[in-house]
Amino acid sequence: MKAAHALGIELRYAEVSCYPEIMDALLTERVDVFSTNRSILWGWVNEDTALLEGSFDYRIYSIVTKGENDPLAAYLDSLGIGMHQDGTLAALLSTGGR
Repeated sequence: MKAAHALGIELRYAEVSCYPEIMDALLTERVDVFSTNRSILWGWVNEDTALLEGSFDYRIYSIVTKGENDPLAAYLDSLGIGMHQDGTLAALLSTGGR
């Protein structure tokens, strides 16, 4: 915030309940920008929006399954490991899943 203030930028924060509400606020100019992880942001790129360069910090993501669904958990675990090992996951992350 100090860096923004030094540049004459006023930061205000708002809480919203869902991504469609964020997009509405962006398109009606109630907010100028919003931030979330890049994989989510790719879903909101259109002719009226753009992704800014830069990022905060890398985050590791997980897949969550219902505790008693061991077959599904095992399948997803092996799928994730395979995608990591063969480079598929890195490719998806670099393009926002596109």
